Amino acid sequence: MKFKVDSKELVVALAIVGKVSPTVPQGTPGYLVTVNADGSGFIYSRGDAAVVRAPLVVTDVEGEGDFLFPAKVVSVFRHIKGVLVFEVETDTIEGKTKVKYYRENDPATGVSGERLMESPKLVAKCEAEMAEAQTTHEYSPAVLRVALAAVKSYAAPKDSDVGGAEMGHFHTIQIFDDSKPEWAKGDGVMYAADSYRAAYFECATFKGKHFPLGVEHVPVVLSFLGDCEGVVKLHNAANMVFIEDTKGCVLGLRHRVLTHPRYAFYSLDKDRFVFNVGREAMLDALRQIQAEMADSQDLKKIRVVYEADKNSIVFQKADSVGSARSDLVTVTRAKTDPGNTDSFTAHVNIDHIIELFDNMESNQVELRVALIPKGNKQFAVFRTLDRVWYGANGKPVTDTTEEGAVECLVTRFMPSME
Repeated sequence: MKFKVDSKELVVALAIVGKVSPTVPQGTPGYLVTVNADGSGFIYSRGDAAVVRAPLVVTDVEGEGDFLFPAKVVSVFRHIKGVLVFEVETDTIEGKTKVKYYRENDPATGVSGERLMESPKLVAKCEAEMAEAQTTHEYSPAVLRVALAAVKSYAAPKDSDVGGAEMGHFHTIQIFDDSKPEWAKGDGVMYAADSYRAAYFECATFKGKHFPLGVEHVPVVLSFLGDCEGVVKLHNAANMVFIEDTKGCVLGLRHRVLTHPRYAFYSLDKDRFVFNVGREAMLDALRQIQAEMADSQDLKKIRVVYEADKNSIVFQKADSVGSARSDLVTVTRAKTDPGNTDSFTAHVNIDHIIELFDNMESNQVELRVALIPKGNKQFAVFRTLDRVWYGANGKPVTDTTEEGAVECLVTRFMPSME
């Protein structure tokens, strides 16, 4: 087999497959390169729980076949410019493959390399597994990426023990559909929770598109989606989920997830206080107190106080080391209740309440608080709502008629520490 490839195209393809570290049973870890007689080419990398495929632009193809190239040395192609010629010969008796490359029109004195590799049969492609997919959905890769980034920190880490094995669904980020009665109210919502906090990303274009993703796969999915073009198709198979973009890039992930048994959402009409508040003002006040807590015995617990007579929220630290108080943060009551003029006090995890406001797109935030009776006391439930229109590129837009623009609602939820 013989073919030509521009070194720039080769580097682009290798960068995509490099998102999954290859493992080769009883062999040197490498990337599988396949070239077909019709002139199409692909590079594959298969790890223990994932597989990735990138298209490779090849020309002047003679014959067809597969070969492995060692992962440790592919960086060499970043330092070579121009068109490379690859020649591949397979020893049918030993099963070894000789791979030789050199610069076009300069085989004798120019850049070149040659090595023996193990049989390409050691690495499986992904097309057969993709053919077993039962359902396929289409997404905007940019909006899907925004959604995952917004909720990922609310899922329980894979190595955490949240409620034992029967609670493994907290290690899953999931888009709900209406295929089960217990899911129907969440149709179109991406959901992540750790049994304590929860995050919701609601988008009309997610409706009817069930998608479970193990939290351990989120980093590689975010990286892959950042390189995708056009739309992405999600193929749900029995044991794998595949993400495929318009140009033929594929990321396949082995299912190691339990789906959430039901959609859980605390009704908005339970909220006693609804405030409009400036995001930056809240973050400045919170980070001031966070800095004050550097020498605190309790690095997480702070007090949040709503002072009704001043229409403001203040954050306080108090421990044996000392005390501190933030600036007053002025709020506007968006929900008025003639019988509700109360102030309230609650203790919260400072990292968690910062996350309610951090990475939000809106400058004005809707902060909602419910007070829940607990014996002779009460605890508070806090959540923020962020309503944003995103364009097809995943950036906020002001022109809602722009092609591909979708309205999204991000809700972040946490209880107090009482």
